[in-house]
Amino acid sequence: MSEHATEQPAANRAATRYLVAVYSLNPASRPDAHTVACLMLHKGLLSDDDLRAFIQQHIETGIVPELILSSDEFMQTMNCVTPSTARETRVPALFKQLREYCTRPQATRFQEPLLDGAGYTLGFLSLEPGQWQHTYDVATMLQETMQRDATRVA
Repeated sequence: MSEHATEQPAANRAATRYLVAVYSLNPASRPDAHTVACLMLHKGLLSDDDLRAFIQQHIETGIVPELILSSDEFMQTMNCVTPSTARETRVPALFKQLREYCTRPQATRFQEPLLDGAGYTLGFLSLEPGQWQHTYDVATMLQETMQRDATRVA
């Protein structure tokens, strides 16, 4: 009887992760804005260390870092900017809800704590594929609505 070793055992293969994080960028990186909240969605093989490096660079610079992803991986960031002239910080309900989930005990924290631009300790969520897809769909609809509203105001 011959064995075929074409696949690695499941325990040795990296599994696709479905990650969500919400964080504020460093205000100094966007002096024209008071609050810049970011929703990050990732589907792929990103390690915690690579995720931390990505988020930390984004917080510090305000520029979305470039990632090399395979064809079946996905990364999206979505910013919500509240100008310093606004009377109150308006962050979409989706951002608020996900930020709250990211502070719960079920959220994952980095080994070495990472603070966002507003001084909050950052956590992220590992979701089931269906939950992640639903979050992506809602974020996409929100982004389209925000772009339509911005076009109308301009």
